[in-house]
Amino acid sequence: MEPSAPSHRALLRALESNDPGLARRHAFDIVALRDKVGRVEEFPDVAVPKQAVGETTETATALELWLGFEMPTSLRLDRLLANGLGISRSRLQALEE
Repeated sequence: MEPSAPSHRALLRALESNDPGLARRHAFDIVALRDKVGRVEEFPDVAVPKQAVGETTETATALELWLGFEMPTSLRLDRLLANGLGISRSRLQALEE
């Protein structure tokens, strides 16, 4: 058992009480679901809350992004960034180069 994994008793209590966090983790664990059924259709539209940290200017020449997900995902980062920045994926690739 992994060090961060709950004990069997704690897991049983969480299951018996319909713990919302546990239910969410299992319901949206794409990796585990794929292991069971092979293919999982994911929702193409994802809402990503954004927050500017530090000073922002109109003439910025660099952008640093931090992404964190609660659970494993197979989202394509290029698609997510292009959509969030309002540009095409080919434009995003040109900017990266």
